[in-house]
Amino acid sequence: GWTRIALDRDGRTVRFTRPGMALDLGGIGKGYALDRAAATLGALGVRHATLDLGGQLLVMGVGAATRVAVAHPGSRLEPAVELEVGDASVSTSGQSERGFDAGGVRYGHILDPRTGRPVPGAATVTVVCRSATRADALSTALLVMGRVRAEAFARAHAIGALWLEPAGRTVRAWSWNLPGARTAPGAHVQWMDDGTLSKLMLKPGEKR
Repeated sequence: GWTRIALDRDGRTVRFTRPGMALDLGGIGKGYALDRAAATLGALGVRHATLDLGGQLLVMGVGAATRVAVAHPGSRLEPAVELEVGDASVSTSGQSERGFDAGGVRYGHILDPRTGRPVPGAATVTVVCRSATRADALSTALLVMGRVRAEAFARAHAIGALWLEPAGRTVRAWSWNLPGARTAPGAHVQWMDDGTLSKLMLKPGEKR
């Protein structure tokens, strides 16, 4: 827990109050690196760029709009939803890419600090915001919260977020504060409305 981390700002040191503790920056590392890379490019006069670090994107360029594909939760190479992104970072968190085996069971790498156990389910959460570090952290945090709490948090803080759940070949999708979200060509997406299936089934390429 973070309460067992002792931070000395003046001495610029960090120590742990419990033996065996470690600090893992995997939840913000890629986002932080993207923000630093963008700052470096900006200082060199670069104004338009799209940076990709391990699947997390950062789009630079005032007024630029890039269409970004978000993958099916169970198949990284299969686009499910497309988003319109400009001057922002796109981060997706889920349990399918990384994990570990224990007792013959496969577990995801994202842990719920309330229980100490891996977050259950096969959902993914995508967050879009200006800061790549913030997008990286929030996509993980919203996944840990679960869909109901994640929706409440995203709406309360005006966070652009996309929640995807696999249902066979179909993907169930919840979109909050992302007006440009639409079904990717060839994908099978059921857009959800207030926790129930929407009666409006969008064709590929149509917007919500």
